[in-house]
Amino acid sequence: MIIEAQNNYAGVIPLEAGEDELKVALARLAELPENVIPKPALLPSGSHFPNICPNPLFVGRDDDLKQLACWLKGGGLVTIGEEATTTGIGGIGKTQLANEFAHRYGQYFTGGVFWLSFAEPELIPSAVAACSDFEEAKPLEIKVKQVLSKWQSGIPRLLIFDNCEDSQLLVQWQPPTGGSRVLVTSRQRNWDPALEVKQLPLGLLKRAESTALLRGFLGDLLGEDLDLNLIAAELEDFPLALHMAGSFLRTNRHDFSTRQYLEILQQPPLLRHHLLNEEKFSPTGYDLDVKRTFDINVDKLNQERETDRVALDLLKRISCFMPGESVGRELLKKSIGEDIDGTVFEDGINRLMGLGLIIGDRAGAVLIHRLVVSFIQEAFPDDCALIEVEQAVLSTVSDIHKSGDPGKIQQILMHLKQLTDQAIKRGDTLAAGLANNLGYYLEEITDYPGARYYYEQALAIYRKSLGEEHFNTAISLNSLGMLLMVMGDYSGAQLYLEQALAIYRKVMGEEHTATIICLNNLGVLLKAMGDYRGARLYIEQVLALKRKTLGENHLSTAISLNNLGYLLSEIGDYAGARLNYEQALVIKRKTLGEEHPDIAIGFNNLGSLLREKGDYASSRSYYEQALVIKRKYLGDEHISTALSLNNLGILLQEMGDYGGAWPYLEQALAIRRKALGELHPDTAQSLNNLGTYLQAINDYSGARRYLGQALAILEKTLGIDHPSTMIVRENLEKLSER
Repeated sequence: MIIEAQNNYAGVIPLEAGEDELKVALARLAELPENVIPKPALLPSGSHFPNICPNPLFVGRDDDLKQLACWLKGGGLVTIGEEATTTGIGGIGKTQLANEFAHRYGQYFTGGVFWLSFAEPELIPSAVAACSDFEEAKPLEIKVKQVLSKWQSGIPRLLIFDNCEDSQLLVQWQPPTGGSRVLVTSRQRNWDPALEVKQLPLGLLKRAESTALLRGFLGDLLGEDLDLNLIAAELEDFPLALHMAGSFLRTNRHDFSTRQYLEILQQPPLLRHHLLNEEKFSPTGYDLDVKRTFDINVDKLNQERETDRVALDLLKRISCFMPGESVGRELLKKSIGEDIDGTVFEDGINRLMGLGLIIGDRAGAVLIHRLVVSFIQEAFPDDCALIEVEQAVLSTVSDIHKSGDPGKIQQILMHLKQLTDQAIKRGDTLAAGLANNLGYYLEEITDYPGARYYYEQALAIYRKSLGEEHFNTAISLNSLGMLLMVMGDYSGAQLYLEQALAIYRKVMGEEHTATIICLNNLGVLLKAMGDYRGARLYIEQVLALKRKTLGENHLSTAISLNNLGYLLSEIGDYAGARLNYEQALVIKRKTLGEEHPDIAIGFNNLGSLLREKGDYASSRSYYEQALVIKRKYLGDEHISTALSLNNLGILLQEMGDYGGAWPYLEQALAIRRKALGELHPDTAQSLNNLGTYLQAINDYSGARRYLGQALAILEKTLGIDHPSTMIVRENLEKLSER
């Protein structure tokens, strides 16, 4: 490649030695008296858990908490790998019980408590990667391996898989060994017997628990026990309905007595918009209870009051997000209009919380139950609210991309995914913008198939709605082209990039930044394809345009000088290559300082040039300086560090230092395999280098093995006629003659 890859990388963390710590933690659980449930406590450091506080009104379920603790401690190491599962219908309290358990017993899991949503299976890898405590960017696959490796160590951890409905997902993601314990919330009742899942089916609250819950909301406000008992009976002891009823009574304590509220409940159900008569909506008896409390609470909103109008507008917008997932206040405020008065906004939020329609967390975000969402969307359909939510999410994601910290998208990824998938069906430019931004994020975390799908969706929408020659269409073509190049599909990449370039030139002109970038991308691609003549044409055009528009001493001009130098060295013009390299290095040193990773690239390229000329001593000096900088600023296992390791290995082999060469070549291959995969051309390059090394030391069987693997990869990714493929084939043929 002309420009060194900048993808970060790190290997799998070794398993931790923690069996003794696990035994201690389990012993502490076992020592708890049977009739004692610990008080909520801070979760251990390193936990990855939503900011949902333990419910101060949590009542009942004590036996359930004890049963979960018993199953999860499992009598020591005997039950490692078993799961305790809470099952039940929506609104029964599965997630609340799991949350309460985490806050009460999480203190005993010293490795941390980790909460993962399984509602969108394709996003699970991203959720797992987000549990990593490594801040630097790395490919998604590497982060997932790191996290799974830690979960399989002996350190006790509590993993909560929320809304896991598929046995295969549980098999795929549960740690097969180690100190982690898994707690699942699910509506699934029929698990594969081979999983040996212990199931805790949640039922309704006991009547005493129901009245205690209502009294907890009322506080010091006296309520007749008979009235509370009748309210609980009317709502069939259903937790979600009781929560909404208690919230209403607390908020309207000066306007409604418990007796008056009971009388409202006992009236015929309020069939708002004939909701319960719709064929597409088939509520259970418990859904009906929630519907009744929902109608009463929403009817309390007075549209003549500004606070209540804002509350209803907020309710409509909250229902557009992913149910059960936190929505940050800033994002919610952006969806309703950032110019809204802050006090009015907060009053609206507090009004909804007071009515039990939403709940809040410690970070100020809000959540809403999926059953309540279904009522809101049926009772108050509002396409404008949905569009405003989509615009707010798109704006937020775009700002995060510009900030250079894509990891922040993880906080709203579930919302982005749901909104994008819904909007794609609508097929307008807003949907395309969401798809393009989601694709960009997935590319950043190396989910290339996922990125390709959303890029293609965006392109199809732009072509249909804006036309073949629109700037946004060109952006999608360019994004797809660059993605396919990373994936090794060079012919597909060339097709998209050439289409993008034609549009940029026609719409924006020859000197526009987008045109220059696309020219450069094509130069990089053609170089990777072995078309040096075509690559030189593009790269020289880019350099001339940058000199004209940016000036001789701009950092971007230095990058093009470097690219041209690299290409000239490939075709044997060493004098021209050295001149361009040195000019680029002068600009970079002046702009970036002496130890920036881009300075290392300059050292590396000069080292390669001098190696080609046979000046091994100078070449080694440059290579080693480059490696020192890369290890310091990029890490020992960065893909760019692998390039320097590879180059040093080749140089030492050419110098006859075979013992020194092998470790460098092996390290480079290991990094490339993990960071780029088995089928990447750079992985094949390392395999070829190891094969030629073994040939040089007369290990012909080993050489054939490595060269054969390299050839198979290159024929599949680059084609049988690519120069790199032909070189490896020739190496293998020469070896066969022996």
